[in-house]
Amino acid sequence: MSGSPAFAQTRWVGLQYLAMLPLWNWLIGHNPFKLHYGSFARLVSSVVYTATIVLYLLELPVTPPSHHPDLFPVFNVLLSTPAVELIWL
Repeated sequence: MSGSPAFAQTRWVGLQYLAMLPLWNWLIGHNPFKLHYGSFARLVSSVVYTATIVLYLLELPVTPPSHHPDLFPVFNVLLSTPAVELIWL
């Protein structure tokens, strides 16, 4: 499985996400690196952006254990889902 082209393509998904995060925010006119203390939603947004960037940077040099190959996508879901629920609810 590790030699398949699909695995090789999904290995560097974090790098693509890391590149798209600032580009997407630049396109919508948002600066995620500025801490926003004015509202709870903006503060949560700043914290989630920082944690997401740390997670994607950690994904580049660290290889997950063989018995947990989907460790980083699970961390991504565990980080993103509560943030979306807090903002949308």
